[in-house]
Amino acid sequence: MKTDHYEVVKLDYKLGVRLYTSNDPGSYVPPHWHDALELVLMQKGKLTYTTGESEVNLKSGDLIVSDIDVVHATYCAQPNRAIVLQIPYDLLIKVIPNLGELSFKTPTDKVILERLNNILQKMQQCIDEPYEGSFIKVKEYLYELIFVLYTKCSFSIMASVRQQQNKEKTKIKDALSFIRQNYTRLISLEELSELCMMQKNYFCRVFKQSMGITCLEYINEIRLSMIYQDLISTNDTLADILDRHGFTNFKLFSRMFKERFKMTAHAYRQNYKKLKEGNMA
Repeated sequence: MKTDHYEVVKLDYKLGVRLYTSNDPGSYVPPHWHDALELVLMQKGKLTYTTGESEVNLKSGDLIVSDIDVVHATYCAQPNRAIVLQIPYDLLIKVIPNLGELSFKTPTDKVILERLNNILQKMQQCIDEPYEGSFIKVKEYLYELIFVLYTKCSFSIMASVRQQQNKEKTKIKDALSFIRQNYTRLISLEELSELCMMQKNYFCRVFKQSMGITCLEYINEIRLSMIYQDLISTNDTLADILDRHGFTNFKLFSRMFKERFKMTAHAYRQNYKKLKEGNMA
């Protein structure tokens, strides 16, 4: 489920949503958001899904609903499979006129969870085993799912709250794109704030409010995610990997990695190889 800081959701032109089966070999996706409601249904393996201060460990059969524009991150230590559905704001607003006054959350009722799970699996089957007109059937399931989300998984919020959140995120989009493109080198707060046409202190405050972490922490999270991919997919030395991705402070890297993955980078690489070999046996 590798993604960017702000994910541009690639839609199926017939459905108006993004629906796919994610086969993840193992990844760490740093904090990001997208202009869509996201549902993830685990089918195999595990996934850690973090939003703000909340961290949920998903296993096979578990479902999570992530609200529009909510910053979240994902992490999995071994291969997993999941159904991922992203319903864009532009589609939802057409069927839910008061969308700006609503927020969505994962239901706790087992009956509702089972209903959503079944709908997602039926949609996946139509995509994986298409037949003439099957996309029409998927649309039928989609609107049934939106109905359940609207009636069972939504709650009221002040429209001004969402408007302010969206306004803050829009202000830092250019900075996020710049960081993604230039994370391997030293990036100063001055150049980022100038890029967003803000005073530095104001930029730092808006960034923290929007992303939940400071700008410098975010830059290092991007680096960490790139290092993680190389750590599990190459045999390059850790020193070479860190240098490639611009992480010059080894002590800080070691602390961040251990906090995130609960072990050293060397131990994690060895453990990942054993897990991979075990899955292949």
